[in-house]
Amino acid sequence: MKVRIDDITDVGCRFNKGVPYSRFDGMLTEEGTGYRASEPVQVDARLHRAGSRIVIEGSLVTGVRSPCKRCLREVEQTLPYSFQLELLPGGQNRPEGSRVDDGDECDERDGSFSMEEADYDHYEGESIDMWLVVREQLLLALPEYTLCDEHCEGLCQTCGANLNGGDCGCNRTVVDPRLADLSKIRIN
Repeated sequence: MKVRIDDITDVGCRFNKGVPYSRFDGMLTEEGTGYRASEPVQVDARLHRAGSRIVIEGSLVTGVRSPCKRCLREVEQTLPYSFQLELLPGGQNRPEGSRVDDGDECDERDGSFSMEEADYDHYEGESIDMWLVVREQLLLALPEYTLCDEHCEGLCQTCGANLNGGDCGCNRTVVDPRLADLSKIRIN
């Protein structure tokens, strides 16, 4: 899935390919996303030059499945996703003003780039590996939280029954464990 730099003109070139189901599913599993592929990925992108930079505007469509976070029922979702990415030649700095440098010391939780830099990356050599671009965009497209229904009742904490099918009859009153001994006190 490579595009030669020389094939990209000011007018642009089109990249329209499918990512096979097995490659997409393998990537999801390898990354530990909790998602599985339900269909191949269809990528449609336009690449064009802007000076030494390459701009990629595209969209992808695919299907994924994962368990509902509340009731564990498998949910299938279609992911339409649009993206724009600017690639700079290797070693070229990002656009002026996008670096965050306020003089404070960084701690290990701080990010290494600003939000303005998130739409920039680098390319090196004579071609662009579109699999790396598509892979990154697929990971960004995955929903953060999957629910079968926004009103999903989830599972009973006592017996594990799916509460979407009705009440299971368990007493689901949650007692603060620090106060549990107070329930043993009998007042006459």
